[in-house]
Amino acid sequence: MSVHGYRVTDRFGYLAADKNLWKVVDFRPHKLTSSQLLNYLDYFKKFTEFLAVKGFVSEAPDPKWKDEVLTPELLKEICAKCPALETLILEEHFGVAHKVVPSVNVGK
Repeated sequence: MSVHGYRVTDRFGYLAADKNLWKVVDFRPHKLTSSQLLNYLDYFKKFTEFLAVKGFVSEAPDPKWKDEVLTPELLKEICAKCPALETLILEEHFGVAHKVVPSVNVGK
């Protein structure tokens, strides 16, 4: 399908890569696994300032949802990709804080 000389998928690709869409990223309406979040990592930009991610604690005690969504390794990748990140909100995460917080350099 073509719209004004562009294929719809090309146009969607340009829209998805628009830096204004990725300045504030809020995934809280959806619960994401680490692999799902990793799929979006390529869209995060050096100017991404806000990231909110929701885990699966509300579905505990089901053991399959006790996997960490934001692992220390994934957090390091996010920090490298988004040096302007000012706000990180983690909702409903299991066992993340004691592993992630010591590995993050918070100083400016």
